[in-house]
Amino acid sequence: TAESLPSATQSTTTLIPPPTLSASAVSFNEIRLTWTPPGLGMPKNWVLERSTRADDDFRAVASPEAGATNYADASLQPATTYFYRLK
Repeated sequence: TAESLPSATQSTTTLIPPPTLSASAVSFNEIRLTWTPPGLGMPKNWVLERSTRADDDFRAVASPEAGATNYADASLQPATTYFYRLK
């Protein structure tokens, strides 16, 4: 009898790097965030997260549509530092 050889399948995943965020103050309680899509021709639905700590406690504040390049966050407290990231 012939032995069966193991078969292999290959799967690839294309990772899309998150865009770099830029921020500008609009008023005492609003900031406009802008970003450039990664340019891979693949729309991506991002989740915008915010925290008052640089490395912890991020919470979703928006889900911009695919292809969006900006978001205005108008629910901020004055004299507070915020950190943002797109995931």
